[in-house]
Amino acid sequence: MYSNSFFQYEGEWKQGLKHGQGRLSMGDGSYYEGEFTDGEITGKGVMVKADGNIYTGDHLKGEKEGYGVQKKNDGEVYEGEWKRNLREGKGNLQKSDGTVMVGEFMRHKPHGQISINYPNGDQYDGEVNMGIMEGQGTLNAPSRGYIYSGEWKDDIKNGHGVLSSLDGTYKFEGDYEHDNPKVYANFIRIVEVKPPEEEKSEIVQPPNLKTDKSKKDLPAVEGPPKTVLNYEIGSVPLSFEVNIMYQAPDYEDPVQPSKEEIEEMIKQAQKDAKKTKAVVNPEDFYKKKMITPDPILLESESGRHLEAILVTEAIAPNTERKTFRIDFRQDIINLKQEIVQKKEEYEKKLQELEEKKKLEKEKEPDPKAKGKKETKGPTKAPVANPEIEPVDEKILLFNPEEAEDKKALQFYTEKGIGRVEKLEFPEDFPPGKYTLRITDKNDSRLGPILPVVECELNIIPNGAVAALDKKKAPPKKK
Repeated sequence: MYSNSFFQYEGEWKQGLKHGQGRLSMGDGSYYEGEFTDGEITGKGVMVKADGNIYTGDHLKGEKEGYGVQKKNDGEVYEGEWKRNLREGKGNLQKSDGTVMVGEFMRHKPHGQISINYPNGDQYDGEVNMGIMEGQGTLNAPSRGYIYSGEWKDDIKNGHGVLSSLDGTYKFEGDYEHDNPKVYANFIRIVEVKPPEEEKSEIVQPPNLKTDKSKKDLPAVEGPPKTVLNYEIGSVPLSFEVNIMYQAPDYEDPVQPSKEEIEEMIKQAQKDAKKTKAVVNPEDFYKKKMITPDPILLESESGRHLEAILVTEAIAPNTERKTFRIDFRQDIINLKQEIVQKKEEYEKKLQELEEKKKLEKEKEPDPKAKGKKETKGPTKAPVANPEIEPVDEKILLFNPEEAEDKKALQFYTEKGIGRVEKLEFPEDFPPGKYTLRITDKNDSRLGPILPVVECELNIIPNGAVAALDKKKAPPKKK
């Protein structure tokens, strides 16, 4: 045994040096027990620090070097390769908060290929740069409701990648920047689909005077695209598409008018305004001219969850709208059959009741019959009609608040397009002007919810279009 004011050694010696098995106790309460080589802590051993941290494994000249396990006083455990007291190489780190990292380390930090399991159930498998997700990697995140596989930078999505829902229904592929896609869905467009013999109708969109060079001398006028759908009862079924669109922000026109051109435009506008009594604001002509890019169909997205409902216009001010469910052809056929069946049952019971009354009337004695006197007795109460609920023969689209399944028409997009095909209404459906409302029912964790979009839907009585065309037709020459 050897001791001084700094440490105490008890173990094997060789030529005056600590060599072999031994125990070295420090003045602060820490100690090392294990192998010594030529007076140095070199080999396998256990280092116990005064703060409670314990390392068991390989040492080289007093430092952790090789393979070993470190258990810290806060519960953190690392098992793997070391170099000069730092985690370096392959290892397994279990942090005190429950995070588990398995993979490569450099200079004490995760670096290279690694798998990270978080306490909330999320898991990342991929590349990291000094503890930060950077490069290719996949994050399976139940807490966020999605799986993202692609490029990362500074722990966020950056570069090309694919984001999908946990069940695989929704999928988006594109380029990301600052954790968000560069091109993303921001509005919905409704397009009517006509039969094959007719072309698909295009949306009527007001002219965008910002990009119309023939009218660049006028102030910009904008207007949202509008669609009007028409359905004649009993005719060709209604089909339409819901397009998921991206509208990029306006950008400055590289060709701006000169001061002289602006002044000339103002003079011309003031001259034209005298005829129409319009108000001209000269400041509008000095604003920077902007260009609105054409909207883009988001073909990189599939599986967006949409809902379609039909809404009747309010009859009077402050009157609540009534919402109906849209059913397909088979649903309507089933309902009509059910109503016909109930009607037959009702008529059958009425017929049985009439026959019963007739029989009872025949059994009653005739007071005028010969040899018989009219006998007075208690008056029989009339037989009440059986309790049969009245049947409304009109088949309306169900109110989702009252329908048993409480579901509206649900559908999903494919490459940016959601299709509703061969939609029919029963013959006794009330004609009139309705509003078709499309609502985005996607999981908000997958991206922003798109604004509700509506379009006018005119339900026309059967034969009304032909009658109108006949009325408009020019009279035949005699």
